[in-house]
Amino acid sequence: MLTGSAAPLRQFPSSMAVGDSAEKSVYTLRESTEDARYALPDTTALFGRRKTEDQVVIGYENNAPRNSWYWIFDGETEALYEHN
Repeated sequence: MLTGSAAPLRQFPSSMAVGDSAEKSVYTLRESTEDARYALPDTTALFGRRKTEDQVVIGYENNAPRNSWYWIFDGETEALYEHN
């Protein structure tokens, strides 16, 4: 779980791009809100903090080598990053 203000939380996906070409980076996160909502883990079991699909403002994923996810929640002061 990440906390902070909206601007840094929204900049996190672009900070994951490595090298000169973000298109070639395996860590590049791309906006995929609907898929991210579906993939949201059980945050209550993991962190003792309930977050639901409806609370996801925007979600991101990457596809290589395994899907990693990033969710920003209502209020944009909390986010979750899952690296796979």
